[in-house]
Amino acid sequence: MKAKVFACYTLADEIQKILPSRIDLELLPYALHREPQKLQNELQQRIDADLKHDTLLFGYPLLIRCSKPSFRTSYVGDSQSA
Repeated sequence: MKAKVFACYTLADEIQKILPSRIDLELLPYALHREPQKLQNELQQRIDADLKHDTLLFGYPLLIRCSKPSFRTSYVGDSQSA
């Protein structure tokens, strides 16, 4: 499994303390919280662009501010391979 966390810079210290070294971390600017739709669009673009991770995690406590946040993925993989 190749995993990645997308998180807000404000959570960087806390996440880096507990994140296993095998999991990648990408930090995004706090300013995205002020524009929930922009935050959702930015995360969707990063989901679409990420082709090397099969698990994506989000460290964005205020993501719920997006009106009905939902993300799509086009990942098609073999569920038997791990």
